[in-house]
Amino acid sequence: MLVLANDEADAVEAAGGLLFDRAGAGWIVDVRTALPTDDTAFRILGVPVCALADAVDATQEWPDVLVVSGKLHGQDAVVRDLFHKAANLSGTEVAMWGGRWPRDLGGGVVRVEHRLSHAAVAFKSHAMAAAGLAPEPAPTEEFHSGRNGFALAGSRRASP
Repeated sequence: MLVLANDEADAVEAAGGLLFDRAGAGWIVDVRTALPTDDTAFRILGVPVCALADAVDATQEWPDVLVVSGKLHGQDAVVRDLFHKAANLSGTEVAMWGGRWPRDLGGGVVRVEHRLSHAAVAFKSHAMAAAGLAPEPAPTEEFHSGRNGFALAGSRRASP
């Protein structure tokens, strides 16, 4: 799973529980941020973080899942291009938090929720504090995905 975010606060607040739960389930989870970041929050969640420029090289071997910040998608043409390419690949699921689903990907957007494990809530709380956020995570994280939904174990489709 490749996650692209503006900075650590963006990633941790919106998807920290998903990052923790997937890493804990044995997934290879990579996070890339546009802005320089301290890796403390990501170490708490058990995932590595690198510069966004490294994500361009990831297209040599496409991830099974690409999750993108809507804010970053709106600001960065390279991220938009990467997201659109991934959305058109049959073997890659795409999801986005915040922002608007790209119109040119069709109107079949659905809202999905990831219910955080109890451990994810605890670790996300510490990661949020390390990222300078109030350490009060919600029990779910919300994403938008294509018409097929974000079909990851532990996620459930919510009404649009």
